[in-house]
Amino acid sequence: MFTNTGTVSFFLYGLFVTITVVAMIVAVRIILKGNIEAQKIDKIIDLFKYTIVSIAITTSTLIITDLFKERDQDLKELQYFENAKMIEANGIEARLNLAKYLSIVAPDGEMKKAWKNYYDSVKIEHKEYIKTKKELDSLISSENFELSKSLLFKKINEISHH
Repeated sequence: MFTNTGTVSFFLYGLFVTITVVAMIVAVRIILKGNIEAQKIDKIIDLFKYTIVSIAITTSTLIITDLFKERDQDLKELQYFENAKMIEANGIEARLNLAKYLSIVAPDGEMKKAWKNYYDSVKIEHKEYIKTKKELDSLISSENFELSKSLLFKKINEISHH
């Protein structure tokens, strides 16, 4: 629950706002009972004004700070992938390994989700590739290899056009 600064600051802010609202409700009840002198009412009204302004400033500060932090994280993600030396991922197995690696090491956020989704799709392609490769291997090892040549070339064409 408290994995990022935005959640922590929102929780703390909610806690302080709740405490402030409860304190204001208690003060209003005391005023309505008439247990407070007229001059102290002015001080309580000033306290309410101060509280409302403080909460408004705090809210604005938290929102702006979190927006800057989020923007900074997005920039760091982009810089990471721009500066990282990408290996050439020729072939399905190399793409699978690269996607797996990047889905693990990418910073949390949209970039990590995108690499995870890509890894999942490449994993499906890899399973199909393994299945087709086994079929081809069985054709090659069969006794009727000469008869299977046409089937073999069809499979190779299908794989190369994927």
